[in-house]
Amino acid sequence: MLLNRYDAPQSDDEWRAVLAGQTLGQFVVNGADGLPVVVPTHYVYSEARGVEFHLHGQNPAFAALAAGDGRAGFAVLDAPAYIPTGWNVEGDDDPAWAAPTSYFAAVQVFGRAHVIEDAAGVAEVLNRQFARLQPEGGHHRVEAGANPFGRMLPAIKAVRLEVEEVRAKLKFGGNRTRADQARINGHLEARARPDDLRAA
Repeated sequence: MLLNRYDAPQSDDEWRAVLAGQTLGQFVVNGADGLPVVVPTHYVYSEARGVEFHLHGQNPAFAALAAGDGRAGFAVLDAPAYIPTGWNVEGDDDPAWAAPTSYFAAVQVFGRAHVIEDAAGVAEVLNRQFARLQPEGGHHRVEAGANPFGRMLPAIKAVRLEVEEVRAKLKFGGNRTRADQARINGHLEARARPDDLRAA
């Protein structure tokens, strides 16, 4: 993705907040056929552990990892909002000639993918996912053994992706004046789609 200085995070805390705030992303591994293997999946992120998630053991991402150098990527997108021509007009220009644009936060992280196959290690990742995705409870703890979750564990592998490189773009009109930003935010708040309010 194209990275411009005015779309760059002001600090690491900004891209970390986007990554920690989302729950669904895309795991990307170079495939042996030259095409990427792209896997949508729920995940959890922490600065200490990186990005963690689980997949069925037969997911083609594992064959791609084994055939490659073990490096992979993970991408998330937040607050996508279409900015129509009339909103993006500058000064007294004809709004019908103004270029539309998109606002969004995109974070892509890359690094070494560690595959976890032992039941106890997979269970730890699953329990962290439960804590993040279903904090209200209503589920048993995942543990190896002769319980229903334990019997599912042999079919599952977990992945812990170390964050070694980050590409982040927070495209929210950073190249516009404060007055333009306030005007466009007003339009977003008035349109009030869920992503609009986050973008504003």
